[in-house]
Amino acid sequence: MDAFIALLRDGFAPLAGIRDGLEAQRLAEAAQVSLQRGQPVELGPDWVPD
Repeated sequence: MDAFIALLRDGFAPLAGIRDGLEAQRLAEAAQVSLQRGQPVELGPDWVPD
C-alpha cells in the first residue's frame, strides 16, 4: 500500500507493471486448469486457458 501511495503522491514507478500482472494471471489460470485436469500444464509463452 505504501508503494501505491508513493506512486500517487510522488509519481514513483510502480513495483510491478501490467506485464507482471498478466503473467501472474496466466500462472493462476494455469494452476486452476492443472487442478481441474489432475495433471501438469505446460505453460509456454502462447498458453491460454481452454
